[in-house]
Amino acid sequence: MTNSEKNSMNKIAAEYAAKQMNRRAALSTAGKAAAGIAAIAVIGGAAYAMSNQGAAPAAGPVTVTASAQTVTQAAAAQTITAAAQTVTAAGTTVKQTITEAAEAITDKIAIKRARSEPRPTEKMTFVIWPFRPDQVQVSVNIYMDQLNENVNLETVTTDYFSVLEVKLLGQDLDMAYTTPDFAHRMWGAGLIRGLDDIEEHEYNLWDIDVIRKDIIDSGYETFVRTYTTLDNNYIGIPYYQSSLGCVQKNEVLAETVGLRDVMPANYAELYSQIDTAQDKGISQPLIPLWYIAFPGWGISQGYVGEVLNRGGENGLFKSAPGFEVNFDTNSEAAEVLKDWKRLYDKNQIPRGILSMTSDSDIDGMYATGKFLYGKWWLYMLRGWNDANFSKTIFPDGRPGTSVVPPKDHGWGYAVQQGYLARDIHDNALLRKRVEGMLTWFGYYDIEGRANHCLRIARDSGISAHCGYKSANTADELKAAWEPYLYDPSTELETMSDVLATTGWFEGTRALWSNEWMISCTDNIPIYLQGDLSLEDLIDRLREDAFELQAEYA
Repeated sequence: MTNSEKNSMNKIAAEYAAKQMNRRAALSTAGKAAAGIAAIAVIGGAAYAMSNQGAAPAAGPVTVTASAQTVTQAAAAQTITAAAQTVTAAGTTVKQTITEAAEAITDKIAIKRARSEPRPTEKMTFVIWPFRPDQVQVSVNIYMDQLNENVNLETVTTDYFSVLEVKLLGQDLDMAYTTPDFAHRMWGAGLIRGLDDIEEHEYNLWDIDVIRKDIIDSGYETFVRTYTTLDNNYIGIPYYQSSLGCVQKNEVLAETVGLRDVMPANYAELYSQIDTAQDKGISQPLIPLWYIAFPGWGISQGYVGEVLNRGGENGLFKSAPGFEVNFDTNSEAAEVLKDWKRLYDKNQIPRGILSMTSDSDIDGMYATGKFLYGKWWLYMLRGWNDANFSKTIFPDGRPGTSVVPPKDHGWGYAVQQGYLARDIHDNALLRKRVEGMLTWFGYYDIEGRANHCLRIARDSGISAHCGYKSANTADELKAAWEPYLYDPSTELETMSDVLATTGWFEGTRALWSNEWMISCTDNIPIYLQGDLSLEDLIDRLREDAFELQAEYA
């Protein structure tokens, strides 16, 4: 996120907090502008991957001419030809050719078509937010070479979702990165297509049922559910996923208080360890997920995620389509708040986090090495184990931050970003070609390999994951991440397990949920600071849910 974007978001948040902007106005502004920026932050690995010296370097200079303009990437501008391209991955040089690669899937008619027909003259347009556009351009080049295609990559640098909506209205894009709430809104507006009818054909390598089955078999069924509309249409395939608020542990500090490798099985054990650590001299052992990036994002995800992990998928609302309110003062939703108030009152957390708005502030806070636990992004594991960025490193240079595995329940809140496709009715050939681009980027290439997913995960400088366990636990990924893992023999599997069990909020499929999340960021800090009773807080959250559901009904 640029400084201007941060300033814009902070202004929106401040105006809302000061009640100079009402909830609907804040949602309208933040939901289109800020939510776009939030998605960028979600993907961007915060400040670490974008600017830290320890991050994987860009392939070459990237020029973004303007918002929503084409990215020109000098180092990736070369065409990857059928002759042979040298690809360096985790220090190993692998020579690939189209002919050799295609042998893995010899019966695909899309491969036969790519070898026999001229390249289409009409370009498809793929729109992304500005996280590692250099890496995306490399993938675009490989895709064009493998399937003899023609693609224009555009990067939108500000107000991503506002620009995206305008481009969809103007039929000025074919495929784009998306978040679930935006995809559901665009489906309701009739601007994007359902994907249920995608089949293998001469421009497309993969049937949608094969893709969905792989996601579910990987343990990530909620990804499919997230992108299934309330009228049962499937509208997005995986780009990226992470857990926000999963638990990561500073084993270097843990060793000083006798807690190294002692993993909590549940939140009760986690908070018990916090007591022990404070008693033994760590003044504030925990960084909670209590920051507020903008209205509706931050502490709200921390709260919802913990309630769902402790109380089950229906710990707040019953299932779709009714989403009936399912919490009160005698529920797990109230117990979570009691535990949080105790953390606040015992000064076991940095209280100033309630006024923090930047992901990079949290990244850097944990990287000081002064905290035992951090509830934060799973993708920051690599950054927190990078000696160029973090002090959670053992004296011999070994990484010191571990991932706490799920045992009695999961940890954190599921964040699942995807690809959407414009609903094209007037050009049957273009529609088929976009299907091919969608499944190549969102699934496998002509080798049966998650090409783009693995590139981002391997080379972007963060612990990025996609929607397929085969990619998330691949040998090439393990080789790239091994210098940044506390336990390389287990942690790729552990991270996959975290993703499979992290708290999933079905409300993301409903249009009212963003505004209810704003109610959480409005009211929970007031309760923690002692200016609102538990009973009044629960009443406000329930009443806001009733009102919003009635309004959107």
